[in-house]
Amino acid sequence: MARVRHIVCQLLLVTVIMIQRGSGWHDALGETTFHCWPLDAGDEDKNNYINCEEKGLSFSWVEKPPTTVTAEKTFEVKYSITANDKFFEWAINPDSEYARDYGIILNFSSIALAKEFCYNVSCPAEDQNTDNCCLHHVNVHSCPQDEIKGTICGPWIPPNGEIFTHTQEEVGNLASPVWTTDVALLTPGLTSIIAHIRIGNIQAALHYALEVEEAVGK
Repeated sequence: MARVRHIVCQLLLVTVIMIQRGSGWHDALGETTFHCWPLDAGDEDKNNYINCEEKGLSFSWVEKPPTTVTAEKTFEVKYSITANDKFFEWAINPDSEYARDYGIILNFSSIALAKEFCYNVSCPAEDQNTDNCCLHHVNVHSCPQDEIKGTICGPWIPPNGEIFTHTQEEVGNLASPVWTTDVALLTPGLTSIIAHIRIGNIQAALHYALEVEEAVGK
């Protein structure tokens, strides 16, 4: 009987953790794992997201991150970024609702030119921006969920070195769709991580929740 109670308690604990992992991001934004916002969006704009998946952008984990990690121990995350012709058609359209509200995403006169820029043009070594680099920002952010109650781990939350962390910024293009980032989280507890990209005049965040266990000896 004691063994049965132990198993039941373990199952209840797993259920609670899974419910917690699904809360926050999905409660606010639905079941889609990634969302897009204008570059200047803030927390007040979290519900005014754009469903970029419908527009032809794909942003997903190649391998799901681990469900549990140890604080201060580095682990690897892999994610994929691709865009089809539907995305480029939307991104260069000056008459789209997004372009009217926030400006055109990619300032080119044809899909072919926009794809040439995003697949074949290398970013400069410094001062990357929307005009000279397709993916002019790629990194991973983290937010302990106890610190973001009532909101989400949005890409607008700045790093502070310990609680909210950002990995080093990378840049590039769509020729290599798979990106790999090393991440080390510092604060124990349930934590949201987002892979964050800026492509032209829009940004996207891909969410995942995991448990950070305290480092051994702490």
